[in-house]
Amino acid sequence: MGITYYDTGTATLSVGSKTMTGQGTLWAGWVKPGDQVIPQEGTSGVVDAVVSNTEITLKNPYRGVAQAAQPYTIMRTPDVVFTESLARQVLQKVNDSSLVALAGLLPAARRGVRFDATANAETFPFSDKAVSLLGQNDEAAMRTFLNVAPKQSSANDGTAGAGLITGAFGLGGTDYFQPTGTNLNALDRTQILSANDSGPTNWDGALGTYPMGFHIQRSTTVQGQFAIGFNGHAGFRAKIDTASWQPWRKLFDTRNVLGTVSQSGGVPTGALMESGSNANGSYRRYADGLQTCEHSINISDVAVPNGAIYGSGSITWTQPAAYAQPPSAQGEDTSSENIWVAARGSLATTVVFKAWCFTAIASVRTIRLRSWGRWF
Repeated sequence: MGITYYDTGTATLSVGSKTMTGQGTLWAGWVKPGDQVIPQEGTSGVVDAVVSNTEITLKNPYRGVAQAAQPYTIMRTPDVVFTESLARQVLQKVNDSSLVALAGLLPAARRGVRFDATANAETFPFSDKAVSLLGQNDEAAMRTFLNVAPKQSSANDGTAGAGLITGAFGLGGTDYFQPTGTNLNALDRTQILSANDSGPTNWDGALGTYPMGFHIQRSTTVQGQFAIGFNGHAGFRAKIDTASWQPWRKLFDTRNVLGTVSQSGGVPTGALMESGSNANGSYRRYADGLQTCEHSINISDVAVPNGAIYGSGSITWTQPAAYAQPPSAQGEDTSSENIWVAARGSLATTVVFKAWCFTAIASVRTIRLRSWGRWF
């Protein structure tokens, strides 16, 4: 039988602590869990773990008299007892584990074992192909076996069959995605776009800066793009069965339906409708080229004889907004249907009119006038 105790060096113990500190000790090679610790004053404890040659953790906090660098004795547990104790612990853990559930399963060819949602063990079909897959040497061999390409090398990698990475073609990304530099014509597959350039090539700067949107592609000649400019507007363009892109077209919303209308070569480039007023009346302009003007003018009388009827003098109404050519015009007395008004556009900026009546009228009359025509 070997030495049944160990008492080399001294030991320090504190009341209420599980730590036992040694001075001049070699506990790691001699002491093991389950050995009995007997301090100088005689209160015993049990070793739970040997941390190092100079530190032991007790199973329970020390309750004896504190000692500092004082003699001690550790009574070693016989190996047969220690081994038996360990064996019992292992059996207990196995008995308490899910492994017990495996005992009731019957072995069968091509069946795997798993635990269901309620932790019950069961078998499931395990095909020859699944067995072959698990038999591959590494991930690359598994991909080859499954005929699956590796994941993308970059967010713009279009390798057929490649696995998508975070941010692939702009999907799931949190930063700008402009894989083709600064030319929107260079996009060659369906993808998200978030430009890092304030004015990419082939972008309409009138729609704003740093466009964000998406590119949709059916073929090299059938494509479409939609984008929103930062602090600007939304627009779209397309090419349909042609190699050339159509120009960007603005989408209208509550911010730009009303505003300044404009055109270039007969193509509207501004808002849908514009309205305004000045001393000559009010006007409305529309993106399709239509313009209307309104104004009310007081005349002193309708008393100039002209055969069997009476008229006012000729009066010129300067338009609040110029037309492209003389407009059409009409007028009416605001308080009597027995007075009629004849009006015509004399110039692109003026309308001339007279009021008429079957009887002479010496009082002031209010005439409401309207004109309409094209502003381009």
